Amino acid sequence: MNITELATISELADEFIIAAYRAIETLTGQMLVHEFGPAAQSWAWNFDRLKRELQNRKGVDLEKVPHYRAMNELRLLNNSIKHNDSKCPPTPCPVLPAMETG
Repeated sequence: MNITELATISELADEFIIAAYRAIETLTGQMLVHEFGPAAQSWAWNFDRLKRELQNRKGVDLEKVPHYRAMNELRLLNNSIKHNDSKCPPTPCPVLPAMETG
């Protein structure tokens, strides 16, 4: 495999991560609209507010929701790719054991 092929694979992986998290955000927004009304849709894009509102309004600790760790890791990877920053999680998620962080 040459460097061009590796770059293409890397770009496809980035696109997959972004698309996967976009699906989570979209579905989360739809659920929020259903439960709390249209103004709540924006909480799906503001993670701190989402956690706070779910805790305050429904007593839901988002960190105890099944698969929270994997979804949060995907969120952090998505943000790292989209915003070109280094806020990747310090350790890989169990569902992504081969992923290296840095």
